[in-house]
Amino acid sequence: MRAAVRAAMAAVLLSGALAAASASAAIGDPGATAASAAPSLDQLDAARDAAGRQADTLIAHGDLDGARPQLETQVSVSRRIAAADPTAGAAQRALALSLTRLAWLQASQSDLPGAQKTYDEAVGIAQRLADADPTSARAAIDVAAALQGRGDVKTSENDLAGAGADYTQALAFDRRAAAADPTSTEAAEAVALASRQLGDLLAAQDDLIGAMADYHAALDEYGRLAAANPGSAGAAHDLVVAQLRIGDQLFAAGDTDAARKLFEAGVDATRKAADADPGSGAAAHALAVALNELSYAMRAQSDIAAADAAGHEALAIWRRLATADPGSATAQGDLAFALRRYGDLRYLQRDDAGARDAYAEALGILRGMARTRPRAILLARSITEVMAKLADTPGGGVSWAQVVAYAEQRKANGPFDAQDDGWLAFYQHRAAEQAAASAGRR
Repeated sequence: MRAAVRAAMAAVLLSGALAAASASAAIGDPGATAASAAPSLDQLDAARDAAGRQADTLIAHGDLDGARPQLETQVSVSRRIAAADPTAGAAQRALALSLTRLAWLQASQSDLPGAQKTYDEAVGIAQRLADADPTSARAAIDVAAALQGRGDVKTSENDLAGAGADYTQALAFDRRAAAADPTSTEAAEAVALASRQLGDLLAAQDDLIGAMADYHAALDEYGRLAAANPGSAGAAHDLVVAQLRIGDQLFAAGDTDAARKLFEAGVDATRKAADADPGSGAAAHALAVALNELSYAMRAQSDIAAADAAGHEALAIWRRLATADPGSATAQGDLAFALRRYGDLRYLQRDDAGARDAYAEALGILRGMARTRPRAILLARSITEVMAKLADTPGGGVSWAQVVAYAEQRKANGPFDAQDDGWLAFYQHRAAEQAAASAGRR
């Protein structure tokens, strides 16, 4: 309710500039027409900028619901300015940027169809501007940012082919920007990020060779940036993230010793950054990621006690971040993932109660997220996996028949690949075993 009140008050304040413009025109010229009473471009610029600043403030305080009408106002006013002079590049760019910001917020609120539609428009405008000025680094970066955002949305919708096309295009535009301005740190960071995103996508498709090539490209770029900015916490963080990605691939390839060394180095670096800036959510998140990766490598090496300690610390950090930002789908998803990993560790130590509690909490979070994202395929798959973990845990409160029913519902309502079919067959087998055992007890 408070967020709605703040949003309404902000909207009233923003409309004041426009209303005042109309009133002034009418007072200054009693015979003014409706056209002459329209607000000037300067007044529209002021209203657009005010909406953006208000949105920034609300986002900084975690109030995405309150920020959305402000960004929608910013887009609406930007449209009016752009329509007044369709040939004005600055006005068109302002519209593209405001659309990109709104699309990011829509995605953060799990409005994936709305986010993709908004990104589509932003990409179209930014691409036209970049085509009109092919030597502009700024125009190329704008296109890449919109493409990367749209690629993230497509990834969430399990459209990996579409996401790959967007990420590949984004990398091409980022490289164009870096070539146009070799001194630009922003362009270099964009190249590194796009390379890392492509690596993530290839890793998700089990293309380890392709993923490693992109991750090493990102690592090289981040290494140059960190060397050029030795005091930058952001550059150091990005370098660590790239190292962790490579560690992931080494782990997947079976080289757990090399992976563990990279993860341990990542934990040391991110812990220093988090200790240096205790209030930084980004630094805390990076430490949690590194701890989680290290915990998994330790578990694979049967170093369960050490894995449990690292996993417990990571879980505590993610719980703190999720509590601080309850409206963030990313924060909630990270917490659910950490709970699943921690539940696995408790299960390995035959702590059925600890595993059950962790899995049950993860399932509750995932189900809550699914209520606002009913067509999120990866989210639905995660729910099935956690349900199966509970069905396999004594006293988990979920039967194999319930797992089968949920998986079959997924198959009826959305995409279901060969891997999903294989797991469904396994769930059906376990359900039949459970039913037979229950019948034998009777």
